[in-house]
Amino acid sequence: MNNKIMKILLTRPKNDSIKTSKTLRKFSLAFEISPLLKIKKHKCDVDYSKFDIIIFSSKNGVRYSDIDNRKIKENVLIFTVGTETTKLLNKKANYKILNVEGNIFKLKNQIRVFLKKGMKILHPTFRNKNTELENFFLKFKCNYTAFKCYNSEMVNVCETNFINFIMQNDQAIIPIYSSLTANAFIKEMKRNNLEAFCTNKKFVVISQKVKKELVKGKLDNIFVAEKPDEKHMIKLIKEKYLEDE
Repeated sequence: MNNKIMKILLTRPKNDSIKTSKTLRKFSLAFEISPLLKIKKHKCDVDYSKFDIIIFSSKNGVRYSDIDNRKIKENVLIFTVGTETTKLLNKKANYKILNVEGNIFKLKNQIRVFLKKGMKILHPTFRNKNTELENFFLKFKCNYTAFKCYNSEMVNVCETNFINFIMQNDQAIIPIYSSLTANAFIKEMKRNNLEAFCTNKKFVVISQKVKKELVKGKLDNIFVAEKPDEKHMIKLIKEKYLEDE
């Protein structure tokens, strides 16, 4: 029998889901946590002092970069993507930060005016290579390095809880904060034959890019936050939650 009470399924990595749940609890919104990603620190060293620009495109890049324990150039330019990334970096130390609201496309538009021939750019991230950014910086004769400081793996941490939630909660909201999480959700949905149980669920996503991933999985009822940050995700979640009260 389906549960008629509207619930929210948080599929972010554990620490992020707990943080989001604290906000939802303030608004008395019912939720369950079932992470679809597992984040692990990747052991690798790099000399930050050699770089002219450092890019943080995610909170995990900040968390696992250990920048607060690294020596950096006095005049280094630090770019962040998103207010949440900026807030977390500000907790580490008092850096001069240039924040970009949006995505990598907007980052490229804003960073180009600061680029000079021979500059070295460091990007703490979850992979060893980013061809898109590498080619972009090569146009300006700059050297880009993707520094893998963490692994982001698709792992259904609480598989039984995940399956039970999808099957038992016909009226549900599922926030999706990244393309990788979207892919993980689709993978688990298909692997466990849960497509029929996702028809009436509402998906609140952080960007059009994430929406495209869900559309590939033939999911409907997808709503995109006005801005790609936690504040606007929570706002949209509340709106969709209250629609069915």
